[in-house]
Amino acid sequence: MADYYRPYVDPWPTEELLALVGLTEQANQKINTLSGGQRRRLDVALDVLGRPPLLFLDEPTTGFDPKARREFHELVHRLSDLEDTTIVLTTHDLA
Repeated sequence: MADYYRPYVDPWPTEELLALVGLTEQANQKINTLSGGQRRRLDVALDVLGRPPLLFLDEPTTGFDPKARREFHELVHRLSDLEDTTIVLTTHDLA
């Protein structure tokens, strides 16, 4: 997956990216066997694969349980703080 982006950017290594979004255990599963929340995590992985400098996320935690939502917000902070990614995030989550 990451090889596609190699000529353009320094993509995340696949194993590191899957760990980043919490999908390490599902690495060998087919997409149609993933739960809704796992598919959303995969969406996020694909969004950040190429290490974009600007990332728009519209309702990215839809379908996440509270633990997954908390982990996702930690990921957003990591991308913003450590990877210097500018993130525009919309949500209806009042918490």
